[in-house]
Amino acid sequence: AAPQPAPAAPATAAAATSEAAAKTAWLASLDREPSWMGAAAAAPAQVGSAVPPPAHEPSDEEKAKAAWLASLDKEPSWKGVAVPTTAPVAGAAAVTGRVVPTAEPGSVAEREVAAKAKWLAMVEQGK
Repeated sequence: AAPQPAPAAPATAAAATSEAAAKTAWLASLDREPSWMGAAAAAPAQVGSAVPPPAHEPSDEEKAKAAWLASLDKEPSWKGVAVPTTAPVAGAAAVTGRVVPTAEPGSVAEREVAAKAKWLAMVEQGK
């Protein structure tokens, strides 16, 4: 017959007790603020205390954004500026307003250009 192991009831009860104590200690640690937050976090502020909260100092980014938004409310610098559209251009007498494509002599492109020119002349005569 094989030897039978001794009952482990006393050791199991002690382990269960230490496990329960560890669990209770761990749960209690969750209710506390972390140690890395310092003493200010350990002492919560009094509700309704007479000390006003510190003033918020806007960052450079917030200042730049506010300046940009304010600039949107102003009149644009380009608005109301007259742009001369009828100013004389050097060589304007030679400009007819037509686009004249160029092509190699005898090429398909040249024939297409000639056909387009013929069609445009026909359309202009019909006006």
